Amino acid sequence: MRRHAVFAIAVAGLLATGAAARGADLSLFGALSLAGGGDLNRALRGWDAYYRDHNGKPYSFDYDLAEMKWFLGGGAILTIPLGERFSLGLGGEFIRGTTSGNVSGSLRASSSESPVEGERRDIVTEETSERRPTYELKGVAASLLAFYHFPLGRGLRAYLAAGPGLYFGDLFFQEGFDERLVTTEVRTSGGAQRTYLNDYTATGEERLDMRATTFGIIVLAGLEVRVSDAFRVVFEAGGRRAVWSDWEGNRFLSTNWNHTWGENGRLTASGNDESTTEGRLWTAGAPDPESGRSYDRLIFGAERPSSTTWQNVSSAAIDLTGISFRVGLGFRF
Repeated sequence: MRRHAVFAIAVAGLLATGAAARGADLSLFGALSLAGGGDLNRALRGWDAYYRDHNGKPYSFDYDLAEMKWFLGGGAILTIPLGERFSLGLGGEFIRGTTSGNVSGSLRASSSESPVEGERRDIVTEETSERRPTYELKGVAASLLAFYHFPLGRGLRAYLAAGPGLYFGDLFFQEGFDERLVTTEVRTSGGAQRTYLNDYTATGEERLDMRATTFGIIVLAGLEVRVSDAFRVVFEAGGRRAVWSDWEGNRFLSTNWNHTWGENGRLTASGNDESTTEGRLWTAGAPDPESGRSYDRLIFGAERPSSTTWQNVSSAAIDLTGISFRVGLGFRF
């Protein structure tokens, strides 16, 4: 990554030097992008399908977490004229997308058994869980662009532009969770009853902070509306291809738990567990014998997940490939 940064700084210095010598145009823009998201959105669709397939007695699930498709951003492009129709530009752009929601589930089951003659055991199990996931995907891009301009007259000028870019990606995941599992067992023998309790509760937070770098390409079509010799309004539409597949980072997990168990809940214990681990981001299919389906997952781990447990394991590929719409202001020096 260090050599990429040095390369980007060197290019910026060369262009700035040329701009100072020959004059330049500077455009500032805001952008709205529609992107596929790659394995991130595939995993979100996988969880949605899993909860829909398993929503029914004794389980009940409520899944409310949308895919990440729309991204807001902004940036700047500095261009140097190379002739009447050609120019060279250095572009910088910031792109950010988020999605958050709520995932909850509950279970209630009861059973009766007589493992010992003359004794009856009535067992009730109740389980509840709530998770509050948030995903944030950010990209910072530095692009080198070649422009070809088409004068249209009456203060209008169209252009096409294309070029490679260096994309720095950050993926942040945060999820607060609350879980409770309660099993109550009533044993009846000879008219006497004894109650045994097993009550476990946990609250906590999980965080992932991942980073990746890749090269991409961007293609733009634009229209300039000249307001004055030094000022213009710019409209652009374009396509981008940028795929990150070398995600590395760390995972933080904190859990506060309480456990009550035994006859009439006489025994108790509590604690707090925290851990931070480094690893990579993987994608895989989770086979489910009950539904006969495989559900896409994102997996964090230092080692490649086992192919005996998971299907189609590979490095996670998360992308900003898609289309972009920009509106901006241009200044000529």
